[in-house]
Amino acid sequence: MGPSLVILLDTHVVLWLTSDPARLSGKARTAIEVSRKNGDGLAICDITFLELATLAGKGRIHLGMSLESSFRKSKPALSSSQ
Repeated sequence: MGPSLVILLDTHVVLWLTSDPARLSGKARTAIEVSRKNGDGLAICDITFLELATLAGKGRIHLGMSLESSFRKSKPALSSSQ
């Protein structure tokens, strides 16, 4: 059994994953899907949530639903990392 892999998702990847997955590269989509299937982790830094909230507050991005709802909709096994 090999080491567990955790992919740290950057702010734009989280945004695209939850709102416009077609913008992700094929390589990124594949890595995320493989991680999901293997039970490896996907992580998001706390600052990413702040960045997304700030962007939404300034009107630079529009969230049709809460970030939590967006994550649940896209079904990744996301966890917050510090």
